[in-house]
Amino acid sequence: MKRLFLFFILIILLLSLTSCTRINDNDLFKPEAMCTDSDHGIYEYVKGEAASRNALNDYRLSTGSDICIDENTLQETYCNHVYIDSEYIECQNGCKNGICLEMPELETSCVDSDHGKNYYVRGFVKDADKIYMDKCDTFKELAEFFCENGKINVETYLCKNDCKSGICIDPVLTSIAECTDSDNGINQYVKGEALSRNELNDFKLSKNPDTCIDENTLQEAYCIGIYSSIKQVDCQKGCKDDVCLGEPEFEQESLIDCIDSDTGRNYYVKGTVRSGLGKKVIDRCNSAHELIEYFCRNDPSFDAETHRCVHGCKDGACLRLETVTKPDPEPEPEAKEICTDSDVTDKFPDGKNIYMKGVSKTSKLEKVYATFKDSCEMFDTIVEGYCTPEGKIKAYEKVCLYGCKDDACLKEEPDPEPEASCTDSDGGIDKYVWGKVISINSLNDFRPQTNSDVCFDENTLQEAYCDGVHSPSEHITCQNGCEDGVCLRE
Repeated sequence: MKRLFLFFILIILLLSLTSCTRINDNDLFKPEAMCTDSDHGIYEYVKGEAASRNALNDYRLSTGSDICIDENTLQETYCNHVYIDSEYIECQNGCKNGICLEMPELETSCVDSDHGKNYYVRGFVKDADKIYMDKCDTFKELAEFFCENGKINVETYLCKNDCKSGICIDPVLTSIAECTDSDNGINQYVKGEALSRNELNDFKLSKNPDTCIDENTLQEAYCIGIYSSIKQVDCQKGCKDDVCLGEPEFEQESLIDCIDSDTGRNYYVKGTVRSGLGKKVIDRCNSAHELIEYFCRNDPSFDAETHRCVHGCKDGACLRLETVTKPDPEPEPEAKEICTDSDVTDKFPDGKNIYMKGVSKTSKLEKVYATFKDSCEMFDTIVEGYCTPEGKIKAYEKVCLYGCKDDACLKEEPDPEPEASCTDSDGGIDKYVWGKVISINSLNDFRPQTNSDVCFDENTLQEAYCDGVHSPSEHITCQNGCEDGVCLRE
């Protein structure tokens, strides 16, 4: 009997050893986030393709092309930082093959989209051969391209504030920057629309709705800070009316906790419930004696119960029986509700400490009524809870400059900027030799960016070359055709 017991113990030990998780080598290395756009931004007369690699797509390469939504509307795809974004453009002369038709004739040999030296609008200049976009050379210096005597010229302008995305930042306009999403994020089962206003759209309201790209793919629009972005979602049961068909399947560990301000089924206190998906509901009276009481389940979702109030329902709570047979005793001073925040410091006395994980609690007579934990909403956004002067818990979202980890913003100082450079394997503009340009500069956050020679169409070569530390490209007509990124010789 003793030998049999020892044999079973040995079997259990062997099974436990074989079930150990093996570390995947891919988990030890993640490539750097990036985004490139072949037509260099929002340019409706050239078909482009944007390619990105970031945390939202698990650092796998994802692409998005300029496409015609209908015969008069172009969905122009471009890079928004390291993410792919898009914008709808009305084509005056129709849309075909991913471009607006009939590019208007230029009255002069040079045209400027922002009509001169406009430091607060990102524009481009174009002549018969080249296109240049306004760009930031440093965090303060703007390279503003403009036309002068029919030729392209450039001015280096020192911005009063910072330079970002090819424009000088206007603090008045920046204060109205925002982004809202009607379906509260990436929710493929609810049709939503992201509305944004920021420097990328000249602080004009831009709409980005959820759209079915084909019968099995949804293009989901959502907000990242003050910017709108898009993500392509595979719909397992098909895509129709701009939503994925079927019921949502939640992964509990990916959602934040459900929060109930009255801590459960408290029929005599009006409470507010916020689910892990961000949806908010409030206890309410359905009739004079009927209460709809919301409460959290054991997962990030919530549920509701209809409760009959014996003495009536008012303002989202059941009324208590008032005793009138004998005079009320002298009322004791009402206990004050107290709000505490664990990340209050001398530097952050208001508790809005995004660099420390904190927990905010409201309590009365040592009984906790509500709890809110700071959390990373995304890899670069913190949801920070704090106490108001009135003793209530509030929360707000803040974009972390260096990323969000372990429910707090990282505060490491940025590394010194590396030296900017640009190299071209074919030594410049050589249409008969295929080349690859690698540039490192402030426009790509000093990360190596590759720009190769490609055939734009069967007779046009898009030749990449170095211009200082930058890597622009120009279109060259090939007399004998273009193939594999080079012009064919006779």
